[in-house]
Amino acid sequence: MKLFYILLFCSILACYTQENSSPKPASAEEGIQDIDRYVQLFGSRNGLFSLHALEYIEYFGESAIPALVRGLSYEDPQVRCFSAIALSKFPDKRAIEPLLKLLNDTGDLDLQVLSDDGFSIHSSYGDPLKYAVRDNALRTLQIITGLSFGDWTANEASNQALVQRWKDWWAIEKATWVPIKSRPFSNALPDAAQYPIPDYARYLQGITICIDPGHGGDSHQIGFKRGPTGNRESESNLRLSRYLRDFLVQCGAHVLMTRDSDKFVALEDRTTIANQYHADLFLSIHHNWAFRYTATATTIWYHATPDYNAASMDFARYVFDAFTSQIAMSELDKAMGLKSDYLIYDQAGFAVLRNLDPQIPGILCELAYFSNLSTELKMRDSQFLKQEAYGVFLGIAKYMYSGIPSWKLLFPEGIVKSTNPKFKIQVFDGLEARKEWGSQWAKIFAKHLIVELDQEPIPFSYEERTGILQFTPTKPLRPGRHSLKLWIMNLNKTHNWPKVHWFEVE
Repeated sequence: MKLFYILLFCSILACYTQENSSPKPASAEEGIQDIDRYVQLFGSRNGLFSLHALEYIEYFGESAIPALVRGLSYEDPQVRCFSAIALSKFPDKRAIEPLLKLLNDTGDLDLQVLSDDGFSIHSSYGDPLKYAVRDNALRTLQIITGLSFGDWTANEASNQALVQRWKDWWAIEKATWVPIKSRPFSNALPDAAQYPIPDYARYLQGITICIDPGHGGDSHQIGFKRGPTGNRESESNLRLSRYLRDFLVQCGAHVLMTRDSDKFVALEDRTTIANQYHADLFLSIHHNWAFRYTATATTIWYHATPDYNAASMDFARYVFDAFTSQIAMSELDKAMGLKSDYLIYDQAGFAVLRNLDPQIPGILCELAYFSNLSTELKMRDSQFLKQEAYGVFLGIAKYMYSGIPSWKLLFPEGIVKSTNPKFKIQVFDGLEARKEWGSQWAKIFAKHLIVELDQEPIPFSYEERTGILQFTPTKPLRPGRHSLKLWIMNLNKTHNWPKVHWFEVE
């Protein structure tokens, strides 16, 4: 009996360990914690990185405020300076006192740039910008309060009097002051106008989509997957994926992210997340590279052959079409941009597609070329990445709009007791629930229907008006486990997701 309890305890412990060690989708906390990384990037003397981080941190909205307030007390004056600038976008009471302290901060700003010949580094502005921390702290206070007690002068006594006026104001208003939320005075179109959500995006409701931002955790590798100005592919992949997630969530989709920070995720873990959390769709987001530095085309990769997962081909085609309608390309692939991953790894393909459950449509998107200088510079612009994400989003939405065929086994139910049963299946075109004219008829290409029993095609009868499919096995079924699979294509030439039904014969 003692041995029994020991074995039982070990079994429970093993199950618990396996459950807690299996990879999980990125949590909301992971993305919030990643904000600190951008604040730390403020300290980069390479303006392409520090200013890029400053521009992007607005994406996080008010969630960035705690990290930015902490940035005001960093030892590095450049982090203090850029944190003060960033806080001008987020009027918040928590920032006032730390900003007041910076009014006496004499820290400078000194960004560096590579010389034209590439052999030396020098200051971007000729000389460091004196008193940059103090100046930007004052500007931010003026912006978020709507007040002004004057500006800096060459007279130190006058400057100290200015600081004291701000402190006196805060001593009076601290208890009751409430920041005024106001929209920036701008001629830029709001996101709703730039990226309108089409009505057909409603069919994303309830769909689980796994987004895999390619690479990650590679900033320490000098030259690894970087463009001509040093922009990292993995960072662009992550930012685009976040924008894509936001579009999808806005439409009611459930999104799994394999990472929401700059961290390494093993290839097998990326697909394990999609498999274990029952994703309906999987897409891995990448940007491309080529020795020909003017390359601009887009490629959507599928696994193995078109017949391996026909739904993946539909998914890929819709994403390619929508993406290239949003992003101008001076070059387009003459074969419509869809490629087998066997072209890269013969008979193996990409691990994230090879290890994906075959019942999940999955693609790998190589969107723009970061090896192309003009494209890489655009990839530093949040609006360009958002436009890319919008193109991919429209592709996913149009794919779901096309309707996903499906089927349901009506008979036999449960364990099959006959070795020669008659099967009855209801076929759906994926459009019937929309109640359009003619929705009572299954709009299926009957000549393209395929039924596989134990991976072997078998003959069947199909009633087009009712969508009822029937067949009897051509030979008696042996006792044990058997598989049933259908290949269906609706009038929009969209295939069913390749589920397999398993049943037992006594």
